[in-house]
Parts: sequence; structure tokens; C-alpha cells
Amino acid sequence: MIMAFLWGSSKPSKAEGISLDEIKWLQISLKQGLENVGLLECNSEALKAAVESQTYTAQKLQQELRSCNLQKVLTDKETQTEESNNSEDIGCPGDTRQSDRGRQGSQQVTNEDYLASDIHDEETESAVDPPSKQQEQHESTDDILVKLLLNNQNVLKNQAIVNEKGVQNNARWLQKLQQDVDGWFSQNFESSLNEQDKKYKALEEEKNLLSRKCKGLEDEKNQLSKKCKRLDEENNKLSEKCKEVEEGKKELHIEIEKLKKLCDKLSAENNYLKNPVKPTSYSSGSWFSYPPPPKKQVTTQVYCPRKSDLMTNVVSELSNTLQLQMSSYHLDLVIQMCDTPFNINRSLPVIVICLNASRLGTDVSNALQGVPTGPNVAVLILHHKDLHALPTQSSDRVLTGSEYKNIGAIIDMAYLTNKGMYTCDMNNRALETLKDFIQTHTHP
Repeated sequence: MIMAFLWGSSKPSKAEGISLDEIKWLQISLKQGLENVGLLECNSEALKAAVESQTYTAQKLQQELRSCNLQKVLTDKETQTEESNNSEDIGCPGDTRQSDRGRQGSQQVTNEDYLASDIHDEETESAVDPPSKQQEQHESTDDILVKLLLNNQNVLKNQAIVNEKGVQNNARWLQKLQQDVDGWFSQNFESSLNEQDKKYKALEEEKNLLSRKCKGLEDEKNQLSKKCKRLDEENNKLSEKCKEVEEGKKELHIEIEKLKKLCDKLSAENNYLKNPVKPTSYSSGSWFSYPPPPKKQVTTQVYCPRKSDLMTNVVSELSNTLQLQMSSYHLDLVIQMCDTPFNINRSLPVIVICLNASRLGTDVSNALQGVPTGPNVAVLILHHKDLHALPTQSSDRVLTGSEYKNIGAIIDMAYLTNKGMYTCDMNNRALETLKDFIQTHTHP
């Protein structure tokens, strides 16, 4: 029954090929078996204690019975002795002392004999001198009680032996179950661990491969970053070159416009020279050519915010030079002076004269203060310097702010007090640019 209780409803036949549910069942069975072994050990200890208690109780009862029987026998003997002594005293009153001495001596001998005798002697004496019926019933009841206690003791001993055998059987079964479980673990889990090791190694190799790929991608990313940085630098350089090309393109367009105008002028002069000369009168023998074409009148404005003798001389010399240059192109230049920005006519071109005395941007901003900017506004920057001290970079490349993009032209011109507008490349470009600016923004 104990083995059936431990094994439960079913039991696997072999340790090989055990499923996960059977492993759980084995673990539960092993746990229950250990608990049952503990319970049986506790029961065995309790039975041993009960057997010892019953044994001690039986021994104590036997000792009490022996002492009771001995006292009863002694009491009966004393009673008989007293009766016999009383009868002798009645028969022989003169021998009282001797009888008392003899009674005392016999009593001492009797007590010593009964105290030194064993239970067998007591039973034989009781057989010689039988007790009363009540005493026999009492002794039989005690014997029955002793027998019951002894039988109970034997039953408890047998039950303790059975429990010890059950504990031993359970221990052997648990040992066998532990061996089966260990065998299953050793057979199945070793292969499982080997497979897990293989998977782990494969994953480790895959991880290393991915790490190498990531490192390669990181290197490629760094190379691409360097390449992008280099391309950005090249792009910036190309942007600067494009700006220079655009500026050169604008200058070329200006030159082309100049050349076109010059070509038109030369074509007109060529046509004029190709026409034959017709005599007005053959009698006089004189020849006359066609009259020259009339000059075209153009008007421009000049505004100088700074009032000084130097600026007055500059304006006067500039006006004369421009009028002389424009007359060679059959243009009559009319210059209108503007004292304040409010006198400026927005429909006509205006030349704002700025003296570069400190910082270029500050001087130009001060000169344009209050002036309505637009494509028909030209800023003439006057450099009061000798040829070797002139700036190498034009002012239109220096003034690149958004406030200067709406201005029609930014022109540099050199001037000295003792030389005036002396001959140099800067002044030649300035006169050509001013002529083109006036022609472009003058309506017929």
C-alpha cells in the first residue's frame, strides 16, 4: 500500500525518451516520496516512543503488583501469627514474656524471609495458605491487565518493525528513482547541452561576422563622410568660381553692349562715309557733303552729400570729362545737381558720389542715407590716393550685402588734389561704366 501510494496512478517504464510531463511527474513523485519517508520516520519514532512508554508502564505495573502481593502476604502472615499468639496467651498466662519474645523473634525471621524471597516463594506460600476470593479476583484482573499491556507492546513492536521495513523500501525506491532521473538527465541533457553548445558557437560566429560587417560599414561611413566633406569643400570652391564666372559674365555682357553700341556707331559712320558727295552747283565748282546728324540729349543727376572744395572740384572735373566723352558718341549730356535726397527725380539716373575716408561699408551707407535705391542709382566711390595705394579688389566684390543688391552700379574712381582724375585703369573703367550706365537708364 505504501509503495502504491508513492508511485501513484502510473509509472514510466524506462528513463530513455521521457517527455517533459513525465519529468515533472518524476520530480513531483520524488518530492512526495521524500515527504512520505519523513512522515514514516516520524511515525516510527512516535511508535518507538509509545513502545518504550508501554514497556515502562508494564514494568511499573509489575513492580506495583509485586509490592502489593508481598504486602498482602505479609499482612496475612502477621494476622495469623497474632491469632496463634493470642490463643497461646489465653492457654498459658504465666509464660507471657517467653511467648512475646518468641513472637518477636519469629516475626523478625518471617519479615526477613519474605523480604528476601522472590515471587515464586510468595506464590507457593499463597498456595499453602490460599487467600480469599476477593484477593484472587484482584490478582486475576492485574494479570489480565499485564497481559493486555504486553500484547499491546508486542503489537506496537510489530508495527514499528513494519514501518521500518516500509521506510527501508521507500528509501530503496527513492534511490532507484533518483538513479533513473540521474540516468535520464545524463543521457538526454548531455545531447541537449551539446546541441545548445553548437547553437551557441554558431550564434557566436554569426555575432563575430556581424561585428566585422558593422566595422566595415563604419569604416565605409567614415570614408564617405570624408568624401562628403571633400566634396563640400570642392562645392564651395566651385560656388566661388561660379560667382566669379557670373561676375565675369556680367562684365562680358557690359563689354558686349559696349561693343554693340560701338559697332552701331561705326556702322552709322561707315554708311555715312559710303554715301556719294553731291555737288550743289557745277558752275561754282564747289562740293558739299551731308550735314552731320543731330546730337541726342541725355540727362543725369549728380548727388554729393559732403560739401567741400575737394568734392566741388571732383564734380566739376567729372562733369566736363563725361560731357566730352558723351559728345564723341553724338550725345549731349545734361547734368542736374541735387542738393538733398528729396530733389532726386526717380525717373532719371543719379550718380551718388561717396568719399572713402574710413570704412567702405560705413561710407557708402552714409552716402546712400535718404536716397531711394534702385537700378538707376550708381555709387561712385572716390579714392583720394596715389596709383600705388589704390585697392586691388573692386568695391562691388567687397559690398556683397543684401542692401547693395538693388543698386545699379558700384564704381571706383581715383583722384588726387594736385593731379585731379589722373590716367589709370581704374579711371578708364569708371568712365566707360558711367557712360554705359547713363545710356542704359536714359529714355529718349
